[in-house]
Amino acid sequence: MDYDQIMQENIALKHEIANLNQLLVNAHIACDEYQVLQKKNEAEQILTNKFKLEYGVLIESYESRLKQLSLSLSSRKTIKNEHIDIDCQRNHLEQHSFEMKIRKDH
Repeated sequence: MDYDQIMQENIALKHEIANLNQLLVNAHIACDEYQVLQKKNEAEQILTNKFKLEYGVLIESYESRLKQLSLSLSSRKTIKNEHIDIDCQRNHLEQHSFEMKIRKDH
């Protein structure tokens, strides 16, 4: 082997080493990016689970409130119906009393 050939191989090896170093740097960057994305994904999954749990609690709370409102409204309707019935009964009694008074007067 002559000197020129050795120098050419040396230059070629230096280029290959530089290329391999660049590939290694790119691989490290890709690995770091993957780890960041993996941590981000894990954080998003934790948040998703937290939101699902909070959503479930909210749904249960709203269902409970809805039942309470439903019971409250039905009891109000019953009370209103009773008032209407009492008013009707009072009117019937007053009319009956008035009719009795008319019959008594005749």
